[in-house]
Order: sequence, then structure tokens, then C-alpha cells
Amino acid sequence: MFIKFKNKTKLYYLFWDVFIFYILFIIIKYPLLGGVLLLTYCLLDGIDGLLVRYLKIESKAGSLIDIMTDQIAVIVLPILSVLYFDTNFVFAYLFGMFYIIEIFLLTILNSLNIKFGFVFRVKYFYYFLFFLSAYFGRDFLLWFHIVFGIYYLIHSFILYKILSVSIIFYSK
Repeated sequence: MFIKFKNKTKLYYLFWDVFIFYILFIIIKYPLLGGVLLLTYCLLDGIDGLLVRYLKIESKAGSLIDIMTDQIAVIVLPILSVLYFDTNFVFAYLFGMFYIIEIFLLTILNSLNIKFGFVFRVKYFYYFLFFLSAYFGRDFLLWFHIVFGIYYLIHSFILYKILSVSIIFYSK
């Protein structure tokens, strides 16, 4: 089945999704090669927004696709950590679930131009711990899942409160 894309931006982000999945599986089998590829991905991921703005081809749809593709790997990592590093399923699942809720709320708040303060971004730190787990063959992710699962639970409630108050305030 062939997917038609209206512009090359969507195809570009689809490529990055596939690329990061291959990197995550390569890390498990070949940690050093996977680590180099993951570092390359992180560097390129950090400059894609700058490049889009420089070329003046930014769009709201492209921005949303960028947000979603950036987060897909973080959503997949808890599953892989359970399968390959025998990390605790419950904590990995709760981290992943609260992370998804957090990203969902942040996307809504951002699209409504509602200020929400500081957000602790864990994506690159998570990649690093995943790499260490693969390289040393042991679970370095358990405490990460616990600590940031709790953080995203609490912070999601705060974001939900901000969103609720803003919607009530703007609806009057």
C-alpha cells in the first residue's frame, strides 16, 4: 500500500519515526553502533525545527507532526525496557501512560496559547539510560520510571487544572 503525502514534511517525519525504531532495536543487539546512531538522531532532531524556520516552511500541521514523532520513541521505550531489560512492567506502564497524558495536555495548552510554566523534558536522558541498559545488559530504567512516572502524574494534574481554569475563564 502506498501512502500519498501532500507535502514532503510528513514523509520526512515518517522517515524519522522508522529511523528511531531501527536505532532502538540496533541498540539492543549492537549497543555501540546504536549509541552512535542515537546520538546522530538526537543532533538531527534538535536542528529540524531550526531548519524549518530558516527555510520558512513551517506550519501548524508540521509542528504537531513534529511533536508526535518526537514522542513516539519515548512511548515505545517502556515496552522495550520490559521486553529486553526485565524492568518492572507496572512502573514502565505508568510512566508511559502519564507521559502520554502530559504530552496531550501540553499540546492542547500550547495550541490555545495558554502559559503553563516549566516542563521537565526527559527524552534524551531516557535515551541515554536505555543505551546504558543495553550496553551493560542490566536495567537502569526502573528508578527513572518510578520518579518520572510520579512527576508526570503530578504535573499532568497541574496542567489539567490550568486548562480547566483557562477554559472556564475564557468561556465567561
